[in-house]
Amino acid sequence: MTNSKQIIKRIDDLIGKFSNPADPSDVETLREWRKEVEREMLNDSIRETPSIKLVVEKLKDDVAEMTYLLNHAKSQKLPDTERDRIIDKKELYLWFLGIFAGNDKVIEEIEKKVKVEEEFFEQNKESYIS
Repeated sequence: MTNSKQIIKRIDDLIGKFSNPADPSDVETLREWRKEVEREMLNDSIRETPSIKLVVEKLKDDVAEMTYLLNHAKSQKLPDTERDRIIDKKELYLWFLGIFAGNDKVIEEIEKKVKVEEEFFEQNKESYIS
C-alpha cells in the first residue's frame, strides 16, 4: 500500500496552499480525500487483528458455500424463498467483506488526484500567493 501518511501530509500541504481559494469547495474536496485516506488507514489496521481475520475467513467460507449451493441446487431442493434468503445473506456478507478487503485503488486514485492538484498549484501559484 502506498504510504498513506505521506499522502495525508501532501493533502495537508495543499490545504495550506489553497487556504484562500476562489472556490472554497477545493479545500472541502481535499478534506474529503484526507478523510478517505484516514478511513482506509483505520480499516488497514483493523484488518490485521486476529479476530477480524478469523471473522473474514469464516465469511469467505460461508460465501463460497452459498455460491456453490446457488449454482448447483435444483429448484426442487431449494425453493425460491430459500434461494432469495441465501442471495440476500450472501450480498450482506460480501458487503461486510468489502469493508475489510483493503482497497489500494482508493488510495492510488487519491494520490493521482493529489498529484494533479500539486501540479496545478505549481503552474498557478502566483494566483494563490498574496
